[in-house]
Amino acid sequence: MPSRDWQLRLQDILESIREIERRKKGMTFEEFAKNQTTIKAVLSDFIITVKL
Repeated sequence: MPSRDWQLRLQDILESIREIERRKKGMTFEEFAKNQTTIKAVLSDFIITVKL
């Protein structure tokens, strides 16, 4: 299986970063730390970014 074009991978990484920023927007650290749903969503986006 050919590897994905680096530009497509970069687009995916940038999209994941935008999603992380969108999910935590307007939250304090304390609010974020108490919200397990947001934590799991951000971790999922982070994992996607790292695996690319």
